[in-house]
Amino acid sequence: SDIKGNNSNNILNNIYIGNNDNKLDMNYTFNITGKSTKNTMKVEGALFDNSNKRFRGTIDFKEGASKSIGEESENCILFSDKCISRSLPMMLCHEEDVIGTHGVSSGKVSKEKLFYLMSRGLSKSDASKLIVSANFSTIINELPQSIREEINNKIDEII
Repeated sequence: SDIKGNNSNNILNNIYIGNNDNKLDMNYTFNITGKSTKNTMKVEGALFDNSNKRFRGTIDFKEGASKSIGEESENCILFSDKCISRSLPMMLCHEEDVIGTHGVSSGKVSKEKLFYLMSRGLSKSDASKLIVSANFSTIINELPQSIREEINNKIDEII
């Protein structure tokens, strides 16, 4: 994204699921030159089986981007010991008076959490679906109902 207009609002929301031997490669860049802009990059994911994911996210405050805000986050849930999650968040700044935040988290679902859900009558697959849906909900809930249903059906199909 090239954010050139002053007082612009730029939002990138992304969800992903890797399974089997999927190889996912994501590279998002916000080039910010507009003054007083708000830029948000939120990515939520889940990896299963032997899947492999690379995420690169860059927020670049160029000259002219004063008083702008850039926020970047990526969260990945690992459901297998064999899946691989690589993340590289980057913040570049060529301007003063900006606010930039970035962060990445990835980790395995605790056995205790899965056990708890399964002790309530859910299968391992249904428990995994519930965990993924809960993590994706902040992004999915912003979409129209018809698209939400389609995405939730796809999540059910994949997991």
